[in-house]
Amino acid sequence: MTLFTGCSDKADDTPTKSKVNSNTEFDLVILNSWVMDPESGLDAIRNAGVKDGVIGLITKEKISGKETIDATGHVVDPGFIDIHSHISDFPFGQKLSLRDGVATPLDMEAGAYPVDAWYAKLEGKSQTNYGVAVSAAAIRETLSNPDYNTSTASILLDAFDPHNCSDFNMSLTEFLPSPEQIDEMEAMLEKGIQQGALGLGAVPGYMTRGTTSRETIIWQKLMGEHGLSTVLHGRFSGISRLSPKFSEFQRHLTANTVAA
Repeated sequence: MTLFTGCSDKADDTPTKSKVNSNTEFDLVILNSWVMDPESGLDAIRNAGVKDGVIGLITKEKISGKETIDATGHVVDPGFIDIHSHISDFPFGQKLSLRDGVATPLDMEAGAYPVDAWYAKLEGKSQTNYGVAVSAAAIRETLSNPDYNTSTASILLDAFDPHNCSDFNMSLTEFLPSPEQIDEMEAMLEKGIQQGALGLGAVPGYMTRGTTSRETIIWQKLMGEHGLSTVLHGRFSGISRLSPKFSEFQRHLTANTVAA
């Protein structure tokens, strides 16, 4: 059981801090649950009282309300954050996330482009919190494939949804950009950040013949300037090739160092 509600300023049983007390008639009480609160470090059996959609009290004391749930054997916790989600921008995917206790699925690896279009399609419609990285792969596809025309702003939906007619053709994987195109990439990435991207998503694991060192340096430079993260799907990810996989990790550390 995951309780998707906000917390008051002090959601515990400290009498001098809590805005409500155990005598309050709550809208909902959840009894005998294992409460996990990463912010305060609480990890214990407690009763939770909800008033006006907000957790008003978490306490060892007996509490009552209009509705009661006996959560013995279940966990009550804030909604989880998943930064590696590819199902955060369509209803069925969001339902799956919520069933897993994820209230904030973020697509930080494949990402989106254009970023503002991705946010616009979810505004006022989403069942979850949402956020996305600007997609280096989608930008590469945009520059390498003149027929590419996304209506989803999601490179994964464009690639795998059989009902999608975007003319996506995976040209991003082997595209070797010119210096001028790399400059254009940088401007497009910057635009995505300005439109609210939470970071940069890059999948060199699917761009094994195309990604250049100059690109990776630009990724790290931009994210460093904006205080954001680069989220990578590295090359050579098979478990039987540990040395090349480590070399890929070193490559991006080097790019980060050069950018710094």
